Amino acid sequence: MPEALSAPAVLQVWLAAADVESTQWALDQAEYDLSESVQALIAKGYEPEAIAVAAGLTLAETHGFLQAPGGQHSPEEEPGTVLL
Repeated sequence: MPEALSAPAVLQVWLAAADVESTQWALDQAEYDLSESVQALIAKGYEPEAIAVAAGLTLAETHGFLQAPGGQHSPEEEPGTVLL
């Protein structure tokens, strides 16, 4: 049986896990915001190629933001999450 973790070690793991979760949430939010921005520019008539260059995306990635708009959720709308 492995040795019990000391309190500082457990705290370090807890803090690292919380940091990963926070970073993942921020990444999800940034991707959602980018998707909304790409879709807004397309709706205004901008060319996907110009949007791709401005965003540093490939054309395929840009088109990916236009596919299945219901498939992406903001972190607040994460399936299985209950908001109070």
